[in-house]
Amino acid sequence: MLRRTSLLPDNDAEANRTLLLHLYAIGAVGERHVVGNFVALNAPACDITVNGDLSVTSSGLIHGPGRGIRSGVSTLISYHGGIASASATTLAYDSILNPVYPGNNGQSGDAGNTNPGGGTVKVTVAGTFAHDGVATVAPVTKKSYWNRASGGTLNVTAAFLAGSGSMNASGTGGSSTYYSGAGGRIAVRLTGAGATFDAFGAADINAKGGTHSSGTASLMASAGTVNLQSGTQGEGAGTLIVRNTGHASNTAFTPIPSTRWGGENDVLDAASLSIEANGRVVLTAPLKMQQATMEPGTVLDLAGKKLILRDMTADGAKVAPGTYSAGSTLFTDGFVTDSVGGGQVLVLGAGTVMVVR
Repeated sequence: MLRRTSLLPDNDAEANRTLLLHLYAIGAVGERHVVGNFVALNAPACDITVNGDLSVTSSGLIHGPGRGIRSGVSTLISYHGGIASASATTLAYDSILNPVYPGNNGQSGDAGNTNPGGGTVKVTVAGTFAHDGVATVAPVTKKSYWNRASGGTLNVTAAFLAGSGSMNASGTGGSSTYYSGAGGRIAVRLTGAGATFDAFGAADINAKGGTHSSGTASLMASAGTVNLQSGTQGEGAGTLIVRNTGHASNTAFTPIPSTRWGGENDVLDAASLSIEANGRVVLTAPLKMQQATMEPGTVLDLAGKKLILRDMTADGAKVAPGTYSAGSTLFTDGFVTDSVGGGQVLVLGAGTVMVVR
């Protein structure tokens, strides 16, 4: 495996060829060891650049599991895109739109006594990325009697995306009295004219939080983030997905936006939010976004903040324009809560022009 690889054809003739990966894996190697407080800087990464098409076969791997932070002092829970249940929202880190950092270990200790977080893999393809294999930056459980680590970062830019493969930055499940691993971050940006995700889909792009072997909700972790931007959307105008499939009893929330290490610089005004499959989101700042879609069983905690939307759908039904606060239908129907008080959802209506500043 490679720590860094730049797969660039030497001339224009070769630039039109397809790079076919049928190796066991391309991925990050080495683990990040820190002394003192946890800082995810200069971590090992895999940087794949292809000036042409890239094809990963069904037996191929783009591999970065357990290549993130492993040793050093860490808050004794897992965090990255998601966080462990009941932990501070300020622990979430990294950009939603352009993530670069690996997962953390979720446990203080040296390398022999912790579980390593997922690594960072960046893939840039000038042409079509035909992905039928597995791309993973999941953490690895080496010590079953410690807290689990969080998922890493998978950051993909391609003109077009096709195939039936998977992308994974999910945290691992906990056991006994130990916390589960939080979800990491995935961002996929398509740059081709009219490029969509129709030829690949989004169902197999996941950054779920870890569940728990005993079903203990207080030891579970929330999902990370998946940001998908098509070629028909402007920069920053993609869909932010928070999905925690199969985690109905998980009570942990995904902080949006994150407040450090790049997250504080995210501009989400042009983006849309989709909370799916038991996803739970908590706001860390007042937000303007274009749209919000919520499936049954999902929750948005305003935490005292205001969310302004052009359009909103809950359980398949359009939410009427208006201001919604505690006691209104969004709250009584269970879609929105406010753990702090004073928060509001303002739905402007599809015909309203939202000024993005």
